[in-house]
Order: sequence, then C-alpha cells, then structure tokens
Amino acid sequence: MAAVVGGTVIGVALTPIAAPAVLGLVGFGAAGPIAGGIAAGIQAGAAGNIAAGSAFALAQSIAMGGAAVPALGLAAGGGIAGGATFLLTKVAGLSPGGDETAQECTTDSAAPVEL
Repeated sequence: MAAVVGGTVIGVALTPIAAPAVLGLVGFGAAGPIAGGIAAGIQAGAAGNIAAGSAFALAQSIAMGGAAVPALGLAAGGGIAGGATFLLTKVAGLSPGGDETAQECTTDSAAPVEL
C-alpha cells in the first residue's frame, strides 16, 4: 500500500512537469498547434472556432506555459501513477507489505548467534 501511495504522490508531483511534454506529443506546441498534429486536426475540425475556457484552450495554454495544470489534471496524474504502481506490484508479486517470498526470521536457541 505504501508503494501505491508513493506512486500517487510522485504522479501528482510530476504532472506539472510531464503535462507539456505529453501535450506536445499530441500536437500542442509552445507557439500553438503543431501542423499535422492531432491538435491541429481538432482545431481545423472546429473551423478555428475554439471557445475560450474549453478543454482545447486549456491544453494549449498549458503547452504554451501560460496556465498551471488544474487540480483535476493533478488528480488524474496521481491516479494514473498510483494505478500503475498498484499494477506493477501485482505483476511483480509483491504484497502491500513487501515481498511475499520473505519468510519470518527465527533463531534456534541452541545455535550460536554471530554479531
């Protein structure tokens, strides 16, 4: 469980850094939509009429460095990272408390103990 919480915290912390890069991958650039990109296609489909305050406008503003990632974006980043951490712990066979293959350590009272 601690790993999932840690992954979520890291996701929230890295979302403001990663968001512009991810938006760049879908065509939102620092100078506007990148020609031939998905964002340019969306803008062309709207005949250039993008409403102020729309999701498209917010994404473009974040890509241009003019807007901070809103709380919803931070929650999404944290949720994605937390979910990915959870899945990775399941795939790796780790329990919430650590490695399931770990065994309890006991000592035999007759055996010498080295310090």
